[in-house]
Amino acid sequence: MVDLFIDGDALAATRTTLENIRETLSGAAGAMAAVPGDVTGHDALRQQLSSFGEEWNHGIGELAEVSGNGAEGLAAIAQGFAELDAALKASLEESEG
Repeated sequence: MVDLFIDGDALAATRTTLENIRETLSGAAGAMAAVPGDVTGHDALRQQLSSFGEEWNHGIGELAEVSGNGAEGLAAIAQGFAELDAALKASLEESEG
């Protein structure tokens, strides 16, 4: 007989961590986007800061999205495992009864 086991606590903890990462990165991206473009009077520096901000905001936004997708994937795994476990239990009870 084969045992099937998933550590639900570890799965939940990892999911929570990924959700926290998503929230933190989304907040950082929003803060960067809120910085006014005219923080410096030097045109070349302003352009460099703007370019950096756009790239940084895009990258951080992508990381936030990937973290959120990971958290959603772990939730689906946990739900699927719970459903499988319930189905296996019902099947065993039917065969015994």
